[in-house]
Amino acid sequence: STPKQILIDGDREGEGHAFFSLEDATHSDDHRLVAWSADTKGSELYTIRVRDLATGKDLEDRVLATTGDVVWSADGRAFWYVAVDENHRPATVMLHRLGTPQSDDETVYEESDAGFFVGIGETQSGAYLVVTANDHETSEVHLAERATPFAPLRVVAKREHKLIYSVEHWGSYLVILTNADGAVDFKIVTCPLDATARENWRDAVPYRPGVMIRHLHVLGNHLVRLELENALPRIVVRDMKGEEHTVSFAEEAYSLGLLPGYEFETARIRFTYSSMTTPAETYDYDCVTRARQLRKR
Repeated sequence: STPKQILIDGDREGEGHAFFSLEDATHSDDHRLVAWSADTKGSELYTIRVRDLATGKDLEDRVLATTGDVVWSADGRAFWYVAVDENHRPATVMLHRLGTPQSDDETVYEESDAGFFVGIGETQSGAYLVVTANDHETSEVHLAERATPFAPLRVVAKREHKLIYSVEHWGSYLVILTNADGAVDFKIVTCPLDATARENWRDAVPYRPGVMIRHLHVLGNHLVRLELENALPRIVVRDMKGEEHTVSFAEEAYSLGLLPGYEFETARIRFTYSSMTTPAETYDYDCVTRARQLRKR
């Protein structure tokens, strides 16, 4: 078997500190570098470092006072992070080039509304950086291609009071989970990548009263959603032709979770299942063959 390689050892990194919390560890696309963040004071301010996996040593880069989240550019020469303001509010998205001081980092997005918080992630496809600004009832999403990190962000749909939406990328389209048009329990819409404003949104999974869409997972050839009806969850898989099937269970009451994965070009998803009579189980599920494989109980 392949020998185990420890990339980041939290116990070792925390030696000599009264407090240590490892927040994030994200590898570059070529797997040569890992950006990792930790808090050594209990302040919930995370310092980002970059480890060269060939040598096991960190580069000289130090990025201070962040939320700890990192998204790499596609070429692995830069990464985005979120800086906090004097009130500890995640407020600004910055871009750091490896080998340069933090004072040279470029401001990519700055949120002026004190009631909004900023977060970053990437689409399941890996093509886009996702910048989300939101409060408890309104959200706004901006995108940047990870292949062109120094190009400006572009907004998907301008913020509207009480409009909530989240974005995934699928070929030449965006797939959006949203409460638009009175969809209090959410619906799924699509729009072309080059025309993302609200007026271009078209229903893919229309709103159905009493059915809540909890989660959307986008793979190369499948849209997978976790939805809830009559307090029971179900996983629904849709293929490129629009044909759907449901991952079903025999028990009358149970709980279900959909786990995100690293890969995009895959037909396999992973979910968790449990009930009053069944201990927590983790399954791999093939969206094409519909075979499920128990991984853990």
